[in-house]
Amino acid sequence: ITLETPPGYEESLNHQEKVLRRLERLQRVDKIEERALCGDRVMIAAQRFVQSEAKQLLTLIHSDRVASNQSIRALLKAQDTLKGSSLSLQILQPLSLSKLEKTQVASYQPGDVMRFPQAPQGRHFGGEYKTVQSVDLKEGMVILETAQGTPESWDPKQSNTDLKKITVFKVSVRELLVGDIIRWNQSHRHPQDKRFDRIRHQAARVVSLDPNAQTFTVRLQNAKCLILSSKAYADAHWDHGYATLLKNTDLEKPESSIVLLQSSQVDKSTLQDLSVLFQSSQTTKVSFQVVTDSIQSLKERIGKVCKTS
Repeated sequence: ITLETPPGYEESLNHQEKVLRRLERLQRVDKIEERALCGDRVMIAAQRFVQSEAKQLLTLIHSDRVASNQSIRALLKAQDTLKGSSLSLQILQPLSLSKLEKTQVASYQPGDVMRFPQAPQGRHFGGEYKTVQSVDLKEGMVILETAQGTPESWDPKQSNTDLKKITVFKVSVRELLVGDIIRWNQSHRHPQDKRFDRIRHQAARVVSLDPNAQTFTVRLQNAKCLILSSKAYADAHWDHGYATLLKNTDLEKPESSIVLLQSSQVDKSTLQDLSVLFQSSQTTKVSFQVVTDSIQSLKERIGKVCKTS
């Protein structure tokens, strides 16, 4: 389903009417592909992304984002857009734990990485990274290992540090090739020069790899190049950046996008984000391709969400 930028919306339209009206302005509906989406909608969205000039693929849930990135990279490697030597690197994915969950030792798993706040050094608000070695459910203790290899026992219910300021991460592994697009999942201020700041949700392109030094160089959006180390947890706050969550994109400044909409995943928040995204596209002159399981099911879901909200 290809959606081109429509004329202006009436200001009186609510979120439901705005999105439904946008869906009605379909330029093309391929019924065969719509049926095929039930089996592999992520792969079809990835193919559309690679074949088009879209800047990003938007998904509603994390698992679709990860699967979309994997599919896009597989297609780019198959057509030799991504090639050459690669690096397999650890990345840190933040876990959305509430303050209450952080008090429960069962929330922590061996291998998790925790960042404890430190006093700022210049412009940089850093942190001390510690790895979870084991969890003692009986004693209510988490056994941590510091960067120096020293073991520590930590009681989350008696923590001297405000739990809101402690971030817990899951460790994953990602392959990198020259030409890859990555996206920061945490902001990071450079100690001396703000031109090298890493801004959460912004993208960067990999321009070189050094397997011997286990480093890689990225070009930031301001064209500045930055060398990152695979050995430093502070440099592991990224993920492949072809696909991103709808809620994390800049809705006020949209880019040409493939939007992956599984009808069952649409909720009130999604509807509001889509409304802002489509309306903002009026002035930016961008187009969207929407990949869905069924346009009729999507419309019905939108109507149902509005009735229950």
